[in-house]
Amino acid sequence: MKISKIKIKSYKTIKEIELYVNDITTLIVGKNNIGKSNVLKALELFFTNLNSNKSDAIINQEDYRFNTERVEIKITFDDIKAEISRIEDRIKLERSKRVNRDILNRYELLYLQFEAFQSKRNKLEVILEIKRKNN
Repeated sequence: MKISKIKIKSYKTIKEIELYVNDITTLIVGKNNIGKSNVLKALELFFTNLNSNKSDAIINQEDYRFNTERVEIKITFDDIKAEISRIEDRIKLERSKRVNRDILNRYELLYLQFEAFQSKRNKLEVILEIKRKNN
């Protein structure tokens, strides 16, 4: 899968931004202190929370934009068919070895979810929304 679009709302100095990612090269350019690094930090926040098993988001209070109640990071992925193919190869590899059945079940479930989704579209949009806690 490839990232095709990034949308960030209310993260640090970013009020709202939408970036389209090129297949070959994407550059983020601009003057100092306008939020270029915050785009990359938002991506790190997105993937850290996506890979986390915790129910609460991993975020600092100062990461919320001033006077906002939530951070939203939306990533659009393209080319789901390639990801399905990679998962399918991984399942074949895991079946050929003696592996933990839970791991194999997780790959098979992921494969079925992608396969069902792919039959309708070849894009996947994932939204991370982190609401501010009062404490």
